[in-house]
This record gives sequence, structure tokens and C-alpha cells, in this order.
Amino acid sequence: MQAQADCLITHGGYLRALASGQLGNILQIGHREDSKDLAEWRRLHGLAAQPDLVIASSSLDFTLPGSLAEHQQNVIIATAENADHQRINLWRQHGYDITIAGKQMVNGDLLTDQLAQRGYKTIYLIAGPQMLATMIQNRKLQRLYLTVNNQLLGGETFHTLIPGSIQHTNHQLNMIEHYYDTMSSNGHSQFYTCYEMSYA
Repeated sequence: MQAQADCLITHGGYLRALASGQLGNILQIGHREDSKDLAEWRRLHGLAAQPDLVIASSSLDFTLPGSLAEHQQNVIIATAENADHQRINLWRQHGYDITIAGKQMVNGDLLTDQLAQRGYKTIYLIAGPQMLATMIQNRKLQRLYLTVNNQLLGGETFHTLIPGSIQHTNHQLNMIEHYYDTMSSNGHSQFYTCYEMSYA
């Protein structure tokens, strides 16, 4: 899915976790031996070697990994109207493209419209629950890819797929693909499911 994308949307929280070593880098394609065919697929289909990156952040508090410059990925920073103007100017002074896509936080509706105006057709969302919620709320999500890894997890708290409630309860998930992987990289079986969104 990532290999087919014109651009990826992530968020500042992921970049902070990446910088601290809590998460791995998933911003480039085809650099592991088992994924070189994905880089070739992009080349054969006339896509750039790597997808562009959109970072949604109201705080603008993150650092960019060196791999983005190394692989010549274009970076767009999407923020909100109430963001710190000194931080906005600082990113602009470093040559980054800033777009305003919301008042208090980045809004999926405005952001996807802006990206479409820039010529992006296939956008892959790897941001968190808040961004997913705005995409669904504003009827911008077309497909949802869900992976269920078959293992039991414990803990005091957990995060749901979408925070809070969705105003329109008549959104439908229509399953169009379903795969069973008997052995994932962590030793557990897992399901991959693709849903198309249907908005009443």
C-alpha cells in the first residue's frame, strides 16, 4: 500500500518517537532485501523513487530524520492557524513548505483537498487516531486497511482505533479483501483486511 502512494501523511508524534528510538523508520520503500521488488514496482509505474511526506502537527515540535534528505523526499508540513508563528517561520526559513489546514488542529478534510490541488492522487495515512477520525468525519477516507495480529495483550489502558465518537453513525465498512498469514515476523498468525468506506 505504501509503495503505491504519491505521498504519506504522518504526524509529529511519530517523528518524536522515531528520534527517541521508540519506533522504527517506515518512511522509505525498498531498502530491505525483502522489499526491493516494491522499489522496482514504483519505477515501472512511473512513480518517484520514494513517496513525498506530509507531516501533520499543530505543535511543530519534532525533528526530521536524515533519511528524508538522503532519499530526496519532498516534505510538506501541515499545521493549524493557532500554531506558534515563530516555529512556522523557523521551518519556512529552513526551506520547508508549510500549509495551514485547520484552526485548532490539522483537519483531514482541508488537508486532503489541499493535497489534491497539488496533484496528489494516492495518499497513504500513517498518522494517529485523531487524524483518522477527521478523515472519516469529513468523508475523505476511501479505504481502510486493518491488520489483526493474533495474540493476547494485557494492560491497564488501551487506545481505540478512533478517539471519542463519530457524529454520523451510518458509515459502513464494506470488506473487499481478506487474507490470512499463518506466520508473521513476530511469530503469530495475522489477518489483513481491506474495507471500502460507504458514506450514507
